[in-house]
Amino acid sequence: MLKSKAILEKHNIDWLKGKENLVWAPNIEGLHTEEMAKLVYEHLEEAEDEYSTPEAVIEALKEMGELASQHIRGKVYT
Repeated sequence: MLKSKAILEKHNIDWLKGKENLVWAPNIEGLHTEEMAKLVYEHLEEAEDEYSTPEAVIEALKEMGELASQHIRGKVYT
């Protein structure tokens, strides 16, 4: 999570209260896991490496938010 936080901070996105980083996600089994945190980081890192713009990072956050909002209980992310 620290690496994800660093990417957000680099682009002046408040990792705790920034509207770009706030999404609705159900609090159900399999979503709030280390695997999901790693997947979020990988998405952010890809956006950072490929584009290095706040817009790309925000788009990656939106994509992960969409994934989270559609989570099905017990699904595992690897």
